[in-house]
Amino acid sequence: MCRNPSAGAWRYPSADVANLTAGDPAPPFELSDQDGGVVRLSDFKGRKVLVYFYPKADTPGCTAQSCSVRDARDDFEGLDIAAVGISPDVPKAQKAFDAKYGLGFPLLADPDHAVADAYASGGRSRSTAASIWGSSARRS
Repeated sequence: MCRNPSAGAWRYPSADVANLTAGDPAPPFELSDQDGGVVRLSDFKGRKVLVYFYPKADTPGCTAQSCSVRDARDDFEGLDIAAVGISPDVPKAQKAFDAKYGLGFPLLADPDHAVADAYASGGRSRSTAASIWGSSARRS
């Protein structure tokens, strides 16, 4: 499920998460996408990237979230912002989700939650589940 009914918050299963603050470098990632390719944050060098996390493909809340990103694609492209969705789903499930809703942007598999933890998405509220990062951010 995408929501914890008692807390009203997004739940992305995770253990310890990092505490990022404004101005921190975007944590790098390298994950498989729904088409079997590899997507790296560095692929977007010089662009802004909307990175959003969702716990499970094709659930009501996660579908609404993903479709809202799809529906804002023209606005994002006009601002030179790329979008990627990240969940623990395997690429095959991501592919079916993309095909069913015509999402049209990379859906990345993070089965061990390492990237979600690096971005501190676990347990964040819906309004902070997505962040726009400049991929030219400094790296540690």
